[in-house]
Amino acid sequence: DLTLGAPPNGDRVLVCEVSIHGAPIGALLATKDSKGEIWVESWTFDSYPNFYKWLTEFCDKNRDVEVCHHAAFRLPEIPHMIDYEIKGAYSVAGFGPAREMILEGQLHHFGDANLSEQVLSAVPHHAAEGKSFLSQAKTGQKPIYLARCLVWAVARLIDPERGIRRPSAFHVS
Repeated sequence: DLTLGAPPNGDRVLVCEVSIHGAPIGALLATKDSKGEIWVESWTFDSYPNFYKWLTEFCDKNRDVEVCHHAAFRLPEIPHMIDYEIKGAYSVAGFGPAREMILEGQLHHFGDANLSEQVLSAVPHHAAEGKSFLSQAKTGQKPIYLARCLVWAVARLIDPERGIRRPSAFHVS
């Protein structure tokens, strides 16, 4: 079960994903603390203009945080954004560890009901490469974009060498 807690300092990644219906858009900030536990906070946006405005402000205030997204979800160039495209392998690589961390009480969130509902309604997909989530929950065809963000964030934080970086013209070292 996901539990409540206070945000720690540590490695951070922001993962963005869109519902298969084109909206809403989700953003999930994940932080890995010194004990290896992961803390997540999520946001949902009803429109691209609202999301881009928020993302621009986020990147301006958090210049050290990678912004990860699936290659199919194109983001505009945003000043100070460290842009990172997630490969499909992240869905498989993060599924098992995310599940284990939830069961062991090592994955914490701040009470977002939307995130909890999506994680609980997500349906595992069995493929030759391993388990991942379907792009939406079977029951009622609800989107699970935040659950997918969670799995990708766990994969990125536990194995940062996966994926291919697409350098941004505005990358700040």
